Amino acid sequence: MEKVILTKVYSSNKDKNGNELVNRNGKPYTRMSIKTQQHGDTWLSGFQNRTNENWKQGDEVEIIVTQNGQYTNFDTPKTEDMLAMRVKDLEIRVDRLEEKLNQGTKAPMTYTEKDLQPDDEQQLPF
Repeated sequence: MEKVILTKVYSSNKDKNGNELVNRNGKPYTRMSIKTQQHGDTWLSGFQNRTNENWKQGDEVEIIVTQNGQYTNFDTPKTEDMLAMRVKDLEIRVDRLEEKLNQGTKAPMTYTEKDLQPDDEQQLPF
């Protein structure tokens, strides 16, 4: 997944002969091609959907780019893709925080059952 700035946006629901585009099930669709600052003069091909139907030149958007033979395709990230990215970022942040907390200790911080059980004199901090 990458953030790009759109330099050109082209959408069409017709083929080169002016016929309406339909998939193999007979459902109409709109194709979309974009150019970005990051990809220069290369056109990226995809399909128009609710996420990208209002994209215009100058917009900064997130896309997934794939190479398919001689064609470069793009897709808009799904909710699952966005969540996976956020989880990965959070895991990295937690790892960094744990590393800072453990500096100066020989072993990673661990807790035993006894640490989590209050006794008469001990109060849990939470």
